[in-house]
Amino acid sequence: MVNLEIVSLLIFFALVSLLLLKNRKNITYNNGISIIRWNRGKEILDVIANKFQAILPGIGILSIAVGILSTFLGLYFIIQLSLQFQQAFGLALPSVTGVSYPAPIVGVPFWYWIIGIFIIIFFHESMHGIFARLYNVKIKSYGLITFLVLPIGAFVDPDEKQLKKLSTLKKLRILSAGSFINIVLAMIFLIFLISFLPTDFFPEGLFPIFYETKGVIFSESVKDLPAYNVGLNGTIYAINGKEVKTIQDLSRILNDTEPGSEIQVSTTKGIFTLKTISRPDDKSGSYIGISNAATHAGIKDSLKMYEAPLNWLFGLIVWLYILNFGVGFANMLPIKPLDGGLFYEEILKKYFGNKSKKLIKFISIAVALLLLFNIFGIPAIKYLMR
Repeated sequence: MVNLEIVSLLIFFALVSLLLLKNRKNITYNNGISIIRWNRGKEILDVIANKFQAILPGIGILSIAVGILSTFLGLYFIIQLSLQFQQAFGLALPSVTGVSYPAPIVGVPFWYWIIGIFIIIFFHESMHGIFARLYNVKIKSYGLITFLVLPIGAFVDPDEKQLKKLSTLKKLRILSAGSFINIVLAMIFLIFLISFLPTDFFPEGLFPIFYETKGVIFSESVKDLPAYNVGLNGTIYAINGKEVKTIQDLSRILNDTEPGSEIQVSTTKGIFTLKTISRPDDKSGSYIGISNAATHAGIKDSLKMYEAPLNWLFGLIVWLYILNFGVGFANMLPIKPLDGGLFYEEILKKYFGNKSKKLIKFISIAVALLLLFNIFGIPAIKYLMR
């Protein structure tokens, strides 16, 4: 049987190879890294900068504020989670079905990764370009970075001499604009998900068009307690004939059930009879001994024929939220040559002059070591402590 995923990957890599071959005169190579530049599309940046020149400075101030906030939140979570031996960030790489990476690498379905990277870098670099053109900084070219035939990044190439002549405030607007748009996109995708997918906060979803709640799932049953003793598994959809569609339904039914009662729990795996016990928190109601329970949502029965594409679409949006959010925060960490490092170098230069380079170098090394420890050190320590 033909694996369509593999076929699509081969077609994609073939197209990228043709693109690199066609533009080989504009490509520089270095140890498997290819940088391709082109000039088309720059005029769009001028159109946007001119059309919105009245509001862009205000957006730039907001992007600076969001950038500073994201820096301190990012550092806070790295330090806080590192002290708890938990990861704040992970290294996301494309993966295909059946392939998994060891920690700390997070495998992202290939097409989700490719689409996500394209959206992230397109909006990120375009925002840098728009603000550069707002201040009449020439954009020499757009650029795409690939590792062999795998796209891994992009850039806009501003005139450095013109850029250096700008005021500190204008430079900060340009530097923070990329991460700002990634965070904005992440919030848009999150709002979309909250609106259309049922959650424990909005059991029916704000716009219940595609999905509906279909019961309660749980990760495990507590050893030697009722659910564990009867081998309860599957998605719970009824108790004693009463419908269970959400975690709230399950809690309400168990709260109204006396401890020691015999109940029938209907799941997608069968009907299980068990006797409830008292709640461990000494509140009224019954307990059956399941953990990490949550509302389970599924495609509406009337849309079953569209289940695969709809699930794929919503999976893509979930990853677009995660990737944009991660890049937006990570990129504003004070590490050169990330935007955050360049951003804080400009601020330090304002107050410390020539000493700013040494200061940002020290800060960059310290934060980079902390980040590397969080990403690689914690998984290594956990592995050794097994």
